[in-house]
Amino acid sequence: MDRLQVEHTYFLSWNEQSVYLAGDISDSHLEHPHKDWPWLGDYLSIQLSPVEPPDIRSDYTSAFFIYPIGEGADQQQPYAAQWAAPGSHRQIPLQVAKRLRPGGYTIEARIPAAAVAGFEESPGAAWNIKLMYQNVNEIYQTKWDGIVTLLP
Repeated sequence: MDRLQVEHTYFLSWNEQSVYLAGDISDSHLEHPHKDWPWLGDYLSIQLSPVEPPDIRSDYTSAFFIYPIGEGADQQQPYAAQWAAPGSHRQIPLQVAKRLRPGGYTIEARIPAAAVAGFEESPGAAWNIKLMYQNVNEIYQTKWDGIVTLLP
């Protein structure tokens, strides 16, 4: 059996207005997300939550899913979604760009700070960040998580 070579590089940056996520992704075949089951397609996700939430009674977790294909007349344009509740999602108007390259693609997304729960209340705070890429065709997921200080 051939060993799968996964070569991904993720980039994260931010300012007072936005969180920026990008990735150089190795993926030989992009899989369309299904309209009712988008988790069955290829995607890059980011989950953010403050290490010390401003209010312990509220949930300050935000999760965004960046799909490399599935939008536009030809279904080849990227788009973003956010989980609204367990089992439900909604498409959101994030700025997402994709560039194909040999062996994969580069994807970039701009997430408005207002869409990240607690971001504006916690400038300079430490955040739990979880990144995941799902490749349906080659049957794998990559995951990274850590604590990052988001200084404006």
